[in-house]
Amino acid sequence: MKSKILSYYRLLRGTNLIFIMLIMYIIRYFLIVPWMRTCNDFPFFSDTLFHLLVIATVFIAAAGYVINDYFDQVIDGINKSSKQIVGVKISARVANLLFWILSIAGSVIGIFVSFKIGHVNLGSIFIVASFMVYYYSLKYKRLLLWGNIVVAFLSALVVLLPWLFEFFALLSKPEDFITHISCLAIIRKVTFLFVGFSFVTTLVREWVKDLEDRVGDEFGGKKTLPVRFGVKKTKLVTNAAIVLFILGLAIAQWQLIVYNYQYVAYYSMITVSLPLIYMVTKLIRAQTPDDYHFISSILKIVMFFGILTLVISYIIIFKFQY
Repeated sequence: MKSKILSYYRLLRGTNLIFIMLIMYIIRYFLIVPWMRTCNDFPFFSDTLFHLLVIATVFIAAAGYVINDYFDQVIDGINKSSKQIVGVKISARVANLLFWILSIAGSVIGIFVSFKIGHVNLGSIFIVASFMVYYYSLKYKRLLLWGNIVVAFLSALVVLLPWLFEFFALLSKPEDFITHISCLAIIRKVTFLFVGFSFVTTLVREWVKDLEDRVGDEFGGKKTLPVRFGVKKTKLVTNAAIVLFILGLAIAQWQLIVYNYQYVAYYSMITVSLPLIYMVTKLIRAQTPDDYHFISSILKIVMFFGILTLVISYIIIFKFQY
């Protein structure tokens, strides 16, 4: 029984789902809620609906992980045979059924939440996301760059959703919209900064994972960057993207220092910039799948500490300055 539960936890990427929940709760309770209160406002998007939004998002994400393993049974048998779940510990039929249950449940909950704030059309986000994770696993991940971009987009969407639903909840009350929209200005700017952060770090991590899985991907007919252009060129492109990202971070950190938020800047330098610099040096020397897996793990840690910047900012700005 314990082994079966563990198998489902791994299939659903339980740790990743917890991370998704953490991101959404941090965006709401360490960015949206505090800044709304500085304007003597409270979020127009209720806590109950927000919890349902998180559940819908987690269900769609979990469905994506399941269908990915369903279509990757042959490739996983080469790249990670000792960790393969679908077709070994959980049947393909059960995995396929689980995908549809999670996708439909996530879409229905998302549509309900959208309906409750008066913008049922927002529910299409969850339906489209369900189709995207399905076709990503079936087709897009086998096309050059398309699969990487789809994953990066969906990762960025997780960051965007709390602000997006807050905005449309406010938009549903025209009499309050003009009065309160100014409170969302700084929230919008910070949110889109982290949307970009999530997109870039996820895209780079996808390239590193492609380096790790090159042998199995080539056997499975996937046209990833390493398969199409080779390891050396992929490492060059990946490192170039990281260096540009570090430079962009440096500009943002300098702005934080100028506006007297130097402690936030120093935190991001230590927990984000320095690990990325270290990652560049590791990627240059990387040779084996274990090397690339280690680098991928560094990126996951960077993403985690990057999101925690909002918590640090909250403590410094709202606990020490207000």
